[in-house]
Amino acid sequence: MIQKIKNELIGHSGFFKVTILSSISSGLKILISFVVSKFLAIYAGPAGFALVGQMNNFLSILHAFGSGGLNTGLTKYVSEFEEDTTSKNKFIAATLFIMLALTSLSCLLLLVFSSQVSEYLFKTNEYSLYIIVTAFLMFFYNGGQLFLAVINGLKLFKTFIWVNILISFAGLLSSLICIYFFGVKGAILSVIVNLIFYFLVLWPFLTKTDWFSWQAIKPRFLKEESKKLSSFTLMFLFSSSVTPILQISLRTHLLSQYSEQSAGFWEALNRVSQIPILILTTAFSTYYLPHLAQIKTRVNMRVEIYKTIRLIIPISLSILGVIYIFRDILIRLVFTKGFEPISDLMFWQLFGDFLRLLSFVFAYVLLAKAQTIYFIFAEVFFGICMYFLALLFLPTFGLIGITYSYSISYFLYLCVVVVFFYRSKWDG
Repeated sequence: MIQKIKNELIGHSGFFKVTILSSISSGLKILISFVVSKFLAIYAGPAGFALVGQMNNFLSILHAFGSGGLNTGLTKYVSEFEEDTTSKNKFIAATLFIMLALTSLSCLLLLVFSSQVSEYLFKTNEYSLYIIVTAFLMFFYNGGQLFLAVINGLKLFKTFIWVNILISFAGLLSSLICIYFFGVKGAILSVIVNLIFYFLVLWPFLTKTDWFSWQAIKPRFLKEESKKLSSFTLMFLFSSSVTPILQISLRTHLLSQYSEQSAGFWEALNRVSQIPILILTTAFSTYYLPHLAQIKTRVNMRVEIYKTIRLIIPISLSILGVIYIFRDILIRLVFTKGFEPISDLMFWQLFGDFLRLLSFVFAYVLLAKAQTIYFIFAEVFFGICMYFLALLFLPTFGLIGITYSYSISYFLYLCVVVVFFYRSKWDG
């Protein structure tokens, strides 16, 4: 396997170099996540994991709505018009305008319905103030993510990764302080406070670049650019919202029908499961997506996909294999002895992760080539399968039933995106 990986790396050095850089960033993120998880396990327990999971998923939905789903399209067009400064700036300006308008709308809605949102997420309205604070901090988060999309499109990979590393360290410090002093409430508070770092950390990097100028990119409505960007809106909204909505729904079901402990175990399992996903999807978004956007023919696209699959399979199997073999040590290291039951859930979860990573190779083509209908159908199809299979399996198999539904759903999702790739038409 080692020799196979080596051979594929030589033929796909661009993806490999970014994977190495992103792995350093992802490795630090994972280490930081482990430290935070350890603190959370000690000071908040499984119930704390469940509530933090609810908040994280809610923020993902807010970002999807507040950003308008335009960041992926922005990365694509910034990459395409890298040498055309006027066109590039127009796309940035148009995206900024839409982001500010949508984030303002979501802010207003959260101010009005803060109590109801708190009640739905946490079964109490005592977190309504947290929701209000979140409403304002989303401007910083959405703005930071927008400019990270520009940096990604310009292929400034080192800057992109360094910014993410610094954000992770700032978030670590904030999380440890909040969790240590305030327990479960502090854990939720830290998730909210960390939103501001996405812009504050990025700002010094922006002021030193030669492309950043408020005069050139000042927010304004531009019909032509907005129309082109809008083709990515629905795709991103669905890709960014389906999984968080699904997880909130299933976690709420576990909290109401089973126990806080079950919901906490599932959230802890998802955190371990994110290790391979975080490592490889960072490379997908930073290298693979902009690269796909520049490929013009199906012949070249198939060559690219073939290379990527031959690289992804051995790398993902190696990472997943290590996690599974050392799962018990990992659980005791990252969490506490009370979380040991998730060891029995790990195999099917990791198998589902492998299918998920493999499916991304084809799903990112649909995303890069704006195959809106196909992409949305695949995302919704996965969400429906996962939710109803989980509800079907839980009474019979217990918590492991969710991992069964996860693997089956991603197998079906993989089949769907492969079929859609061969049916899609985008040459030229």
